[in-house]
Amino acid sequence: MSRDSRLERLRERMATEGLGVLAVHDPADLLYLTDAHAVFDADSGAVMLVTAEEAVVYTDSRYEDAAEAAASDEWSVAVEGEGPDGAARLAAAALASGDVGLDVSVSPDIEIRRGGRN
Repeated sequence: MSRDSRLERLRERMATEGLGVLAVHDPADLLYLTDAHAVFDADSGAVMLVTAEEAVVYTDSRYEDAAEAAASDEWSVAVEGEGPDGAARLAAAALASGDVGLDVSVSPDIEIRRGGRN
């Protein structure tokens, strides 16, 4: 299965579960969705925010070159300190969508923990 169809399958699942945003932080899940081998590890602190329209990996400058080399037209890279802050973007997306999910397991069957407004 290609990484593009993996993202599409994930987006379909998000829509079924009523999630507007999914934060993917587990390195195994990042690898599964991006197919970016030797880029993201437990120390990278990377997180991918997935919405119906886009998927953006937020990382720091140590991983910038490798992440950008691995990026595809299905997902992009944002480096800490450049452009919109990842936490601010996630908060804005959560407020707009009402529901946010967080990956809590290893791919291919990403387990989603549901968050949202109380």
